[in-house]
Amino acid sequence: MFPVQATLENATIQFYINPGIHPRPVREMQEQKTFRCRDLGLACEFEEKAENENELMKRVEGHVQTAHQMNLEHPEVQEKIRKAMK
Repeated sequence: MFPVQATLENATIQFYINPGIHPRPVREMQEQKTFRCRDLGLACEFEEKAENENELMKRVEGHVQTAHQMNLEHPEVQEKIRKAMK
């Protein structure tokens, strides 16, 4: 083991590294969902990403309502947007 010291803003942290121990792999990240207006055939460069479909729908909602006058209260509009998510 050997000491390592790091200073972050006003705090100094000292820790030890054991070169014989390999770190465990980080839990695999979920693949993000992406929505692009052009995937709906719209001439718009809007693109948004989120960790899951529901979060992405929340982020896309305001844009499609104001920029494209789409009413998300209609299930068929929601379905169209969800199908465009990749």
